[in-house]
Amino acid sequence: MARTRSWLVNETIVLTAIVVGVGAIVSGLGSGSALAAPTICDAIAGNLVQNCSFEIQPPFTNWTTIPAAIGSDFDVTSNASSVNSGTYAAEFGAVGVLDDTITQSLATTFGSQYTVKFWLANNGGNVPDNDFKALWNAIPLLNFVNDVSFAYTEYTFSEIGTGSDLLTFAGRNHPSFYYLDDVSGHPCRGGSRARHSPPPGFWPRGAGRVAAA
Repeated sequence: MARTRSWLVNETIVLTAIVVGVGAIVSGLGSGSALAAPTICDAIAGNLVQNCSFEIQPPFTNWTTIPAAIGSDFDVTSNASSVNSGTYAAEFGAVGVLDDTITQSLATTFGSQYTVKFWLANNGGNVPDNDFKALWNAIPLLNFVNDVSFAYTEYTFSEIGTGSDLLTFAGRNHPSFYYLDDVSGHPCRGGSRARHSPPPGFWPRGAGRVAAA
């Protein structure tokens, strides 16, 4: 039986998708890039954060880095026990009193609501000497000081876009590391729900979660 026209259209779409996908793979291999494992943040529709799971090399591509003036120690790690999803995660382990910092500017729509998410872990010891903070336009979302060790935990916040918004992460951890992975910022679905960021130190670990998707 002859195939219908609609079947041929669907077949063309499928074949086109296969060709595009193969082309992307070949292009990635040709530039010397390894095929990255799937990541949580790359699967989030509308995610504005580039290199959201630190998979693109060299380290911190698409991010602006500000090393601590003394005792800087931050990088990306491929240690499987330190990664939330994919192959890499960022690690913060500055040994002085100053933080290593990474930032990324997000192109948002003025007045629109955005959901900001990230996964964080701390493998600090019994006598913690650390701090970690996340900021939206220099306003703290989260601020930990001398926190005890904890496994990867997701933190979610709802923020208002200004047109260009700066997402910042800064930390230090002696003699261990904070690990950051799967960062996302995407338009909030289900309507606008404003939330003002609290002052530093307000959020205990595991708090700050909202229902925005």
